[in-house]
Amino acid sequence: MDAYFTDKEIYKLRRFTKSISSSKNKNKCKNVTGVIDKTTKQLTLIAGDAPYCYICNLNLNKTSGKLKNRSFSVNAEFLIQLPLYLTESPVLSITQEKGLIKLGVTDHTIRSSKNHPQLPGFKSYKCTEGQETHLKYIDEYQKIEGDPISKATFEMVVFLASKYDSFDFIEFDPVNKAIFIQINGHVSQVTLDENIKLTVPLILNELAVEDIKQMLDQNTDRCIHFLQRGNDLLLQGSDISITCPLAGIEEFRKKKRMLADVIIKGKIDFYALNMEVLNCKKSYKSINSGHLYISESLISINNIGDDGDLNNEGENFTRPLTIFSIDKIEKAKEYVFRFTVKDFKDLKLKSAKEIEEMLFQVTENQVGQLLLEIFKCSKSTVPLSVLSVERDDSRLKEVLALHKDYKPSQLEQPSDTDKNQHKPQGAQGELDV
Repeated sequence: MDAYFTDKEIYKLRRFTKSISSSKNKNKCKNVTGVIDKTTKQLTLIAGDAPYCYICNLNLNKTSGKLKNRSFSVNAEFLIQLPLYLTESPVLSITQEKGLIKLGVTDHTIRSSKNHPQLPGFKSYKCTEGQETHLKYIDEYQKIEGDPISKATFEMVVFLASKYDSFDFIEFDPVNKAIFIQINGHVSQVTLDENIKLTVPLILNELAVEDIKQMLDQNTDRCIHFLQRGNDLLLQGSDISITCPLAGIEEFRKKKRMLADVIIKGKIDFYALNMEVLNCKKSYKSINSGHLYISESLISINNIGDDGDLNNEGENFTRPLTIFSIDKIEKAKEYVFRFTVKDFKDLKLKSAKEIEEMLFQVTENQVGQLLLEIFKCSKSTVPLSVLSVERDDSRLKEVLALHKDYKPSQLEQPSDTDKNQHKPQGAQGELDV
């Protein structure tokens, strides 16, 4: 007995095959398992390997009542290519005969022209037994039902997440009316606008946000059922369901609980810092570490030649950065922070061709971890880049000695006129070290 699918179900199949063949699908599989349920007259397709799985439910037509309950496995590539052979009025069939199942397309035309029309053909695949891991997953999946969340809520979540280019995790916290976002292992808190109302707490990674987009696009339901179980996320709809792994979520929660306090905050010359990073990538081959000096009147990047580095013994330099403002400095009047050159080289900074104001802050969490956070602009709430630093006041005298060796005029802060008109010369931008 053959079972046929309507245009609506063929459309769902097209979207399903597009999803499992997408480059964003991190877990492509060789086979897709199908499960026929004669009672509900439904074919369930499942692709992927747990915990990352796609499930698509296709309704069989009314004449499919004589089909037997059966599972089968079809080559994923065959299924992905199948929609290419479906005409405007497609006929996709399942044939059960002598214990075997064939999945195929009748009346398909590979190509045709006005002068030489091609005759219809038949394309089919002799299926094998259903994949055990898929059958086990479907059995477990059918016993679980998540909480219903409106599409409008998910649309708002996707909109807010789209503001960030790349992230590890993003949490929507309606209790604190905030977003917690982890980028490159660093967690920041963003206060939500008063006009934005979120009622459901959610933790997602980038892949989960893409899956939600797919659910919004393909499901006709008014709600999507959502369930978070340990490191797995389950999104359920009547047409398609997806599970997505959230590996690293517990570490994210720990970092969130240790959000840091800001001990220093200010605005400095973006150009000079960016040039120093570029110089570091090109020239500082023998230097393992450096020191950042911060006070209310001076910020500088320094290297002390006897800093335990035999390859760098006796090599000293200091580079002051133009200060636009120091808005906050707590606990001490001046600080010396040690950083590794490798981490300094990895700072992700955009290029700048002239003096440009940049927001920075130094934060300290509950366990004493210190971070230098760099922002695109004063309105930014998520750092552009983060540098791990250590407090090293034992080097304060050496750093101050380097400042004395530097020409006093070069350590003076520019006037307001200089800030607007001065453009650093190439030689100053590439200080010989």
